[in-house]
Amino acid sequence: MRALLEGITFQLRSYWEQAQSKEAIDVDKIVVFGGGAKSRFWRQLIADVFGCPTYTLASDEISSLHLAALTATALGYYKDLDAAYERIDLSFTGRLKPTTLHKEKIEKAYRLFKKVDESLQSVYSVENLPG
Repeated sequence: MRALLEGITFQLRSYWEQAQSKEAIDVDKIVVFGGGAKSRFWRQLIADVFGCPTYTLASDEISSLHLAALTATALGYYKDLDAAYERIDLSFTGRLKPTTLHKEKIEKAYRLFKKVDESLQSVYSVENLPG
């Protein structure tokens, strides 16, 4: 289970680094929500891999609330999304700071992940897909 969560988190970091290479954006926190956000272990892993604190939102159902806000606005119950969002609690809770306890191990594992990911790029290229 840990390897699965590390793999997903490393892939997210890889995507983030690609985005960072195109446009410098300063990030000082990561907001997590949904089912995975209920796992303290995974939230801590994300904080450690990215090197910045993770926060959860006060509401576990933020995706559903966002959809409800969009729908209510489209139906004319609110003049715009800002008015609808005023009804949703977007406060942060559950802050977890990154730890340095396993930083070297995490960085070593991430470098290995990147090597494997890069070596598999040619295997999963469009030219190699069946059909």
